[in-house]
Amino acid sequence: MVPPNRRHATSLSSPDVADIHSLKAALADAEVRLADAEDRAHRFRSALDKTPVCVFIKDRDLRYTYANPATLAVLGRLEADVLGQGDMDLFTPETASTVVGIDRAVLGGLTSGREVHTQVPGQGTRTYWDVKAPIYASDGSGEIVGLSGVTSDITELRHAREAIETVEKQHIAILKTAMDGFWLADAEGRLLEVNEAYCSMSGYTGAELLEMRISDLDANEEPEDTARRIATIIERGEARFESQQRRKDGSLFDVEVSVQYRPDHGGRFVTFLRDITERRRADMRVAASLREKEGLLKEIHHRVKNNLQIITSLLRLENGRTDNDATHQVLGDMQSRILAMAQLHETLYRSGQFGYVDLAQYLDNLTRQFIRAQGSQDGAVRLSLDLRSVRVDLDQAIPCGLIVSELLTNCLKHAFPAGGSGTVSVSLLPLSDGAVRLGVADDGLGLPEDFELRRSRSLGLQLVRDLAHQLSGSLAVGPGAVFNIVFTPRVPAGA
Repeated sequence: MVPPNRRHATSLSSPDVADIHSLKAALADAEVRLADAEDRAHRFRSALDKTPVCVFIKDRDLRYTYANPATLAVLGRLEADVLGQGDMDLFTPETASTVVGIDRAVLGGLTSGREVHTQVPGQGTRTYWDVKAPIYASDGSGEIVGLSGVTSDITELRHAREAIETVEKQHIAILKTAMDGFWLADAEGRLLEVNEAYCSMSGYTGAELLEMRISDLDANEEPEDTARRIATIIERGEARFESQQRRKDGSLFDVEVSVQYRPDHGGRFVTFLRDITERRRADMRVAASLREKEGLLKEIHHRVKNNLQIITSLLRLENGRTDNDATHQVLGDMQSRILAMAQLHETLYRSGQFGYVDLAQYLDNLTRQFIRAQGSQDGAVRLSLDLRSVRVDLDQAIPCGLIVSELLTNCLKHAFPAGGSGTVSVSLLPLSDGAVRLGVADDGLGLPEDFELRRSRSLGLQLVRDLAHQLSGSLAVGPGAVFNIVFTPRVPAGA
């Protein structure tokens, strides 16, 4: 039997052992949780040390109890110089007053953060800071013991935003003062934005236009035509064209449209429209005046040609009244020269171009008519032409025509006597240096031995030499009955 005292001792010691085990287990658990908390705190502190964002903690007296390296870098101070200090000790009075005001508003529950612009000591330029949601720090009892916060430098962002705002204001000012109309339309052709110039141009208010589509304004296109044009502009990225639009009062006005497609926001069309109604009317007046002047010029050239033909007819009549061979020769040569000038006016009249002459076309008509007029010795003399298109002004066309006329007359007189046959060749060929070569040749008797002597006495050959000089060109003779004139054509502007 166990003595009472022994039984009592045993009953007292058993709970103590259990309590000890329980306490040990609790202690071990606490140590694990503490180690885990310390590990999390270490990782959190490491993250705060590496972040470029400023993180800080202040006590209720608004003195710093923690500042991460980013905060210290902004302040330009060491940690020992910051902890325990207030904002009045670290910032300029203006900046400190702003920061303290924010902190007091946070402690009073009036705000959770704001954007401020400050000037940190050591920095010469003003910077902008975004104070992100400062929060209360409590001791667990609900009593506020301080605050913590996060701030970031948004200076570049603020400057970028200000630059964008400045550009937008400039664009708005440009659109308001522009003399051209402006549209911003979506991919469906709905107007999203218009300027005052287009309102004045069309007679609609801005509110009315923003309820409309492009097809409501275009007077030349049906809705399906506008849809096809929109698809084409989307494919090409831009377009420039002329159209006609309808004002609010129903009248029409001509516009020149310049549009660019922007794929952002579902597709946008940036469009400028210029009222060209007066320009169109002026163009029509100019065109009508030009047609009238062209008609007058055609009539003048036609009448000059007719008058020259009358002169050649008179010379022919006079030629038929004389038996003098020398007179026959002179009158015949005069007819040939006048024929060359008449043929030029005929070419101008038929072509409708009065600023320049297609020399190949002119010489083709001239030589064929010349051979017919001379009878070509019953067709025994053939004409060979190699004429390339060359444009010259009137001052060069006339000398060329007279040169060909004189040389053809010379060929028919001397190359094929007594019913002889052969070929007369006329060529007009461009050269590599920009000049052209006008040539007349025949396969008849050739040049006589005393050609140089005759050349100095012949009025026709002297005329050919003078006309070549008038063209600022050169005359070359031979070998054989070959005459070449090389000159540089003067091409009128717009020819």
